[in-house]
Amino acid sequence: MKTIKDAFGREWTFALNVYEFKRTRDKFGNLLDPRFFWTKTADSVFLVDLLFALVEREAKERKIDEATFAKSFYGDAIEDARQKLLEEYLDFFPSRRRPVLRAALNRVNAIDAKIQARAESVLTEIEKRVDAGEIDFSDLPSNSPESPDSIPTVERSAS
Repeated sequence: MKTIKDAFGREWTFALNVYEFKRTRDKFGNLLDPRFFWTKTADSVFLVDLLFALVEREAKERKIDEATFAKSFYGDAIEDARQKLLEEYLDFFPSRRRPVLRAALNRVNAIDAKIQARAESVLTEIEKRVDAGEIDFSDLPSNSPESPDSIPTVERSAS
């Protein structure tokens, strides 16, 4: 069982078990397939829809509808909720399968961290080059008309 927090600090508890996979199969597909699960939960809208289905009873007790629930997931709350969902997903499987699945999740997280670090490095390098005057923006093509007062014309051939 895992507990997540929405962007407003409300806590929600859910568990993944055979009943939940069976109950949500018609709406969400075969979530027992790790590739399908990983891919689908990367979509924030799908993720929040699934989370609501998992906490629906708790939400009804709190008088929180699906729209209100969805509006409370953005930013870090989405990322944190997905991570907890993935952890709960791994814990669902028998212990003999968990090490491989957990290693795969750890590798994906490591790759994601490398991509983020590389993107930051590239942006920092571009910023340094701009600040040093090494990048001249006057060479970039312009999509605007030559003069702000000019009106684009369409040339027609004589027929």
